[in-house]
Amino acid sequence: LSYTTFDIKNIRLSKSTIKAGETIQILAEVQNTGKRLGEEVVQLYIHDPIASISRPVKELKGFAKVSLNPGETKTVSIPLE
Repeated sequence: LSYTTFDIKNIRLSKSTIKAGETIQILAEVQNTGKRLGEEVVQLYIHDPIASISRPVKELKGFAKVSLNPGETKTVSIPLE
């Protein structure tokens, strides 16, 4: 629980195309929109609706924890294999 608020925006991939076995970075800008210092955990979930084997509906693939001062914005990067 944090005593401030956050905004996550501009979510994007590090590359527009990837090959099998490559790792890409998922990038997102996190902004502390509140009036206090706070920490946010940005989580990356995936879902594969056409998998050949049964997969979870939501699968956590990575996360990043960021500490932000009021009004501060940082870009977080989460690798995805």
